Amino acid sequence: MGSEKKRELHEARHTVAFADSRNLSLLKDNSVKVCVTSPPYFRNKSYETQYESYEDYREYLKPVWREVLRVLRPDGLMFLNIGDSFANQFKSHDVARDIVGCGFHFVQTVIWVKGHHSPVQGERHLNHLFEYIFILSKEAKAYSLNRLAIGIPYKDKSNIGRWKVAKRDLRCRGDVWHMNYETVQNHSQKLHEAIFPKVLPETCIKLACSSTNDLVLDPFLGSGTTILAADELGRRSVGYEINRGYEKIIRKKLEGVRGVRYVSLPS
Repeated sequence: MGSEKKRELHEARHTVAFADSRNLSLLKDNSVKVCVTSPPYFRNKSYETQYESYEDYREYLKPVWREVLRVLRPDGLMFLNIGDSFANQFKSHDVARDIVGCGFHFVQTVIWVKGHHSPVQGERHLNHLFEYIFILSKEAKAYSLNRLAIGIPYKDKSNIGRWKVAKRDLRCRGDVWHMNYETVQNHSQKLHEAIFPKVLPETCIKLACSSTNDLVLDPFLGSGTTILAADELGRRSVGYEINRGYEKIIRKKLEGVRGVRYVSLPS
């Protein structure tokens, strides 16, 4: 990459790289405060063409996790959203174990209650209403969680002042998050086959105790939601997306965001 391009990327508040995230070449070691991402789910979607078997899928993702570990700061956190399917109800935990095997420390599991669902047909399963958000850290004790940044008011106001931690009308919301998808009236309005709501990366970024100008990463950018959330919170961001078919979608979503640079990198 030429010096002029490197200068442009350095000056950009947000960078969208159309490239393979198994090589996060734009990012220096220990430069990212928080990674928020949702990898492919191995559900035979149109964008999942890089692997053939479940074993291939897990092996394909491991270099991404190692690269994320490299670029995270010692106090950095990764928030990984992933769901299971009735055909493979251990997949999310398999991926989480793979990530720990790449050097991460497991912090906690969050249950994301999605607010709506596609009704399950037949009589063999219940409707599936949640997905996982796994919190992982680069180092075991260097990170912190800004719990009240995503806090919710007490229902019983008499709790305020009762304990040392209850100094104001905010309490930790816990590890079950109710977050609705944005309403889509018809399939043509759906920008991506597996989009998550903007409130999800917003909540993760706030919880990561990051400050203005800290760097946010999404190695599976999809439609660009993480960059939009980072911008609205005053953070810088970098997103990688291997599928050039989503370029128009990303540009449309980010058309009101200032300081975005787009770059294509060789595979």
